[in-house]
Amino acid sequence: MADSRPIADEEVILKRVRANDPHCIQPYGDGYRATSFAVRIPPGQEGSSCSRLRLTSPRTLLSLVTLQGGSSDDYLVCRMRVTDVRALNLEVLALPTDEDPGHCEIRKTVGQHYPASVWSRLAKTTRILTAAEVASIEAGDELVE
Repeated sequence: MADSRPIADEEVILKRVRANDPHCIQPYGDGYRATSFAVRIPPGQEGSSCSRLRLTSPRTLLSLVTLQGGSSDDYLVCRMRVTDVRALNLEVLALPTDEDPGHCEIRKTVGQHYPASVWSRLAKTTRILTAAEVASIEAGDELVE
């Protein structure tokens, strides 16, 4: 059943990003984070597709790619906090689907102008989850960092 409650600032959202693609991931500290290319709104679309950790586990998010004919091995999962998205004057809208009740989108706020740097700033707030985290984090878990 879809969760119609507003998305709270403290929620964590997850996004699939292409693995082994320097346009989508970059080294950061001891791990990786998404690039601005990976988090931006794709041309011709209204929003950047994500999922709410509250409702969708990283494993489930990866498994959904197979419904579109892809392989989950081709993707990693990054996480970001809704508060970081909103700090850039972007919105996070809940748009649940039958396959993913946690589906949401990052969208531009109507009437606002966004420099290209907004996506770079958003990317800097992300972190790619490790394989161990993907395997162990369940929907509804809270991430501490």
